[in-house]
Amino acid sequence: MLHFRKMDIEDLQVIYSNDDLRPLLTVPPIGEKFGVLIDIDGTIKGGLTGYTHKQSAMIQMIIVPEGPEYDELKEGLLRASVYILDRYNIKIIFYKKEIDNAFSCVGFERSESISLLQSNEIGKLIIDDIGTDSFSFLDVEKFFNHTCG
Repeated sequence: MLHFRKMDIEDLQVIYSNDDLRPLLTVPPIGEKFGVLIDIDGTIKGGLTGYTHKQSAMIQMIIVPEGPEYDELKEGLLRASVYILDRYNIKIIFYKKEIDNAFSCVGFERSESISLLQSNEIGKLIIDDIGTDSFSFLDVEKFFNHTCG
């Protein structure tokens, strides 16, 4: 059975001992860390990790197994992450790497300037992390009203 779930402390050794999954844990430790996993029949197949600051989150790493269900698993992982982060009062989610169809379908938008989004919800750690780089973001409130076209 397929589950998208929060990463637990018990998962750390399993993830770290798997060469394919290890990057989920070896990203730079910034802010308060979070993780969401793809669990298929009790085996961790992929996941997403990042950090939060104030009412914002940064996705640092996403790993989804290659295969015929890649797009569906990635979109499901992103959607599950938004739901989990919403429960922690996160209002905006960022991603600095290039986005694909799964990110777009969920509602992420590309931007060139953080100054267009400056608000009290965005933590300084995230603003500093983005710097002058381009990035993508998702307004969590809009996510719940967005459908994939």
